[in-house]
Amino acid sequence: MKSISLLKRLAPIFVTILVIAFALGYYFTGDKEPDMLQRPDDLEIVEEDAEEPSDDTIMDYVSEPRTTPHTRIILKTYYMRCGHTAVDRQDIDTSLIGLDEEGLLGHYPGWDVERFESEEVILLRQLEGACPGHYVLKVNNGYVAIYRTTENGEEILIEITDIPLSILRLRDQDRLRQGMLLDSIEEVNHYLEDLGS
Repeated sequence: MKSISLLKRLAPIFVTILVIAFALGYYFTGDKEPDMLQRPDDLEIVEEDAEEPSDDTIMDYVSEPRTTPHTRIILKTYYMRCGHTAVDRQDIDTSLIGLDEEGLLGHYPGWDVERFESEEVILLRQLEGACPGHYVLKVNNGYVAIYRTTENGEEILIEITDIPLSILRLRDQDRLRQGMLLDSIEEVNHYLEDLGS
């Protein structure tokens, strides 16, 4: 009997401790859902992992090509009048080493890039005239004149002949007014002989 009366006296103390423990637990957890505090949703774990970059990520960064001491520069000039393309290959000048495409074009005004790689750069330009080595027959002050083409497609006067345009056939006059493009001095001499006969 003694043990039952002891239990009756201790029961209110145990109930009071239990109520206090429940109240403290509720106070510290507040309005939060217990599940969210104890264990986050599996989906949230996956999303968090996706946002954080890992050290295993391989970057797909490709640096812009630049000229090196071993870069070969190829200059292509297309001459519209004769349809020929002159190609000039050269080693890179030391002042052009380390340049990107834009920097190199600053040293070659009027040129466009056909290909730009560290080993080889191909630049292209178009000129209206004919390539060097051609001859042009045309009229100068009423007489047949001989011109030679330059690297820049320009024409330099070599000689004004003593053949007046007025004595030539109309077809030849028209051709000379437009300018006749010939490939060699031999062709020029042959044509002039034909005009004189």
